[in-house]
Order: sequence, then structure tokens, then C-alpha cells
Amino acid sequence: MRTGVLLSLATPLALPFWLGVSTQVPEGESAVFVAGFLAGALVYALAWTGLSATGGRLLGPRALRAVNAVAAAGLAYFAVRLTLDLLV
Repeated sequence: MRTGVLLSLATPLALPFWLGVSTQVPEGESAVFVAGFLAGALVYALAWTGLSATGGRLLGPRALRAVNAVAAAGLAYFAVRLTLDLLV
């Protein structure tokens, strides 16, 4: 569960987005904004981690392997598609 929380908090696409948003925060309110953002990110990470851990236990190992296989196939498809788009 700890790994899932760390991965959710370290999403690389979230950083540039929130850096852009933070430039619009009025002066003097940045501490409130940062505290709110960190609290929201923590709640989000814990919720998704708990949901996926509970779902994994409810589905069982066989269904979890099937979900992982479908996700792997989707990632492989998009990797091949991106590679072909970059080469053409």
C-alpha cells in the first residue's frame, strides 16, 4: 500500500499542471494553497490505494491476473502505436 501512495503522489504529469495553477494564486495565499493541494493529493492517493487494495482482495488472484493482462495489452498497443507514429 505504501508503494501505491508514493506512486500516486509522485505522478509526473501533476507537477507541471499544479505549477501552472500556482502562478494564479494571489500573493499571501500560497501557504493555504499548498496545504490544500497536499491534503487533497494525500486523500486522493489514499483513496485510490485503498480502493485498489480492496478490489484486488475481492476479485481474487485469477481475476487480478486477467485485469493485469488487459492493462498490459493496452499499454503494449499504445507503445507500438506511439513508436510507429514517431517513426512515420
